[in-house]
Amino acid sequence: MSFLGCASEILQVPRYPRGVAHYLFNFVKEDAAKGPALLEQAGGFLRVRMWGIDADEPHRNALASGDFILIYLGAPEREFIGRAELASAVHDWTPSEAQVYPGDSPSGVLLAQVEVWDPPVPMNIVLSRIDPAGNAKADFQAGVVRITANEYETTLAVAAGRAPSTG
Repeated sequence: MSFLGCASEILQVPRYPRGVAHYLFNFVKEDAAKGPALLEQAGGFLRVRMWGIDADEPHRNALASGDFILIYLGAPEREFIGRAELASAVHDWTPSEAQVYPGDSPSGVLLAQVEVWDPPVPMNIVLSRIDPAGNAKADFQAGVVRITANEYETTLAVAAGRAPSTG
């Protein structure tokens, strides 16, 4: 998946309604609490329709209601487990949200239109359908990664078991 530089986003602060953005939420072992498997813990976040976003996360301030996200389990799984739409920008959890959030992040986003994929979609299959000239890759340093609309749609097409339409 391609990574768009933070500097370009900082310079383009929207003063008018903006287009929908697409992101990959990367969940890796360092993020997971000791004990539950990555899939189990990520599933818990999806069930309550909440996802924690740390204070130092790239794109934190760009996330907005209406953006589309893919939920990705990083190495060693390297698979997409679902998709969602953001129902809020990043905010500190309210007291009632903090009571139900199963993680330890003090802030995050609310999710809508959550879809969990069973079976998950392996990243290598998605990468095989994306233009190799791009910067697509399977491992990410950040927890929030900006992706292109084409990368998002290709992943949805693989999840649906069909090739994406062209044109």
